[in-house]
Amino acid sequence: MKRPINLAIVFDEEHASGGAFQQTLTAALQCKSLHPELVNTILITTYPQTYKYLLERGLQPLFYRVNTCHRQLSRLRHALLRSPFLCHVFARLNLYSRFQKYLLSYKIDLVYFLSPTEMQLDIDCTNYISTVWDLCHLDQPEFPEVRLRNEHLLRQRLYEWILPRSFAVIADSAVGKENIVNQYRINPSRITLSPFCPSVAVASFANDPLSVPEPSNLIARLPDSYIFYPAQFWAHKNHTYILRALDLYNKRYLKKIPLVLCGTDKGNLDFVKQTASDLGILDQVLFLGFVSDTDMPYIYKKSKALVMPTYFGLTNLPPLEAFCLGIPVLYSDLPYLHEQVSGASLPLDLNDPNSLVEALHLVYTSSSAVSELVESGIKKYKLLTSNSFESDFTRILTDFQSKLMSWA
Repeated sequence: MKRPINLAIVFDEEHASGGAFQQTLTAALQCKSLHPELVNTILITTYPQTYKYLLERGLQPLFYRVNTCHRQLSRLRHALLRSPFLCHVFARLNLYSRFQKYLLSYKIDLVYFLSPTEMQLDIDCTNYISTVWDLCHLDQPEFPEVRLRNEHLLRQRLYEWILPRSFAVIADSAVGKENIVNQYRINPSRITLSPFCPSVAVASFANDPLSVPEPSNLIARLPDSYIFYPAQFWAHKNHTYILRALDLYNKRYLKKIPLVLCGTDKGNLDFVKQTASDLGILDQVLFLGFVSDTDMPYIYKKSKALVMPTYFGLTNLPPLEAFCLGIPVLYSDLPYLHEQVSGASLPLDLNDPNSLVEALHLVYTSSSAVSELVESGIKKYKLLTSNSFESDFTRILTDFQSKLMSWA
């Protein structure tokens, strides 16, 4: 007789992480539709503010405290387990990790990690499902965010350890799946696609603007006819490319275009501000910092275009959000990003800011070009969001449920 799987869903993202939080939230909400005959679920979160956020939205999470010390101890423990002798000793003596003991106390059969997390290093005996959004530490290793503080090595060791041990792997796109197969030799049949979706607030606003609360006073501060880039201030987000293009635009067309930026500082904000100051365009740039979920759709809707010259992918949330809200998208022209935006955006040559200058001139002078771009974006959005993840994920769980009968 089959019994429901005891499934733990791990939400290890803080609200200020931006797109990572929003994608994790969407994945968590997708799990609400799972049939109770298939799974008994518990949602576990690790950040106090995330716990409060989820509780306010009726998700009833459990709070599992993880601080910096706990994460460092996990890394140390994992380093010790790389020794075959110590690995054997730990296994023989059932020296389980703190998190593994927590899972055992709830009789968990399977853990679904909604985002990449080092908490997976603490899994000693429970099966789990991994999520991989990108392999940018391999694709773009020169950027400081994946090069400094041994980040490249930490990510590589994480994926080398967890992916071969995963019951299933969730990837963002077909290109992402191919990358995982090529880099880590994972059986393609174990990889399921879960394309990104707009944030809950943006999707709700697109369906019914009245379903989202009125915006804060922040909206009144916005300039007229601005371009928008919502992104954390990492180097790979390439904010300075926009600044160089705006400087060229000013000189060529004798017109200043306002730029609105939002996102938390990940180490590159001061450099972006200094670059704007050096170019003499600091007065054109509005830095909003972290923006609430419910303000975001209003900022999109008032903008002339989304401009996103990022180097990282393979997929990102802002183009999807702009597509569904009818906002033109100006996006990096990089081969590994084409799957998400090809045919629905104005491509940007990241080696030449003049590419953005001409794209901006088209957006500001040709209403027909904008209309065509918006229409293409809406079609692209419908194509990207018409996926079979729910049925595919149910199939994964059904397969595990059958196998579970062999030992539990």
